[in-house]
Amino acid sequence: MTDLGVPTGDSGSVAPCCSSINNSGDVVGFSFGPLGVRAIVWVNKVPTDLNTLIPAGSPWYLVAATSVNDAGEIVGWGTIDGEVHAFLAAPR
Repeated sequence: MTDLGVPTGDSGSVAPCCSSINNSGDVVGFSFGPLGVRAIVWVNKVPTDLNTLIPAGSPWYLVAATSVNDAGEIVGWGTIDGEVHAFLAAPR
């Protein structure tokens, strides 16, 4: 087990077991920030809010990342206009 730390300004973070890490060492989960829960990816142990990686003006708010595969594709759930939806995020 490795402590990945908590993103700056957050009170805690969670990476669910099993499918939340890939063979490259990328880890996904969620963090409890001042504005609420947000989906996080740790690459080289550096946390990044997944919401900062989606296009500006997107109606999505990514709440939790639950799995990452070896291609770097991330699945989880988020909201659009308050409704909960699953997402698949693929790296460019």
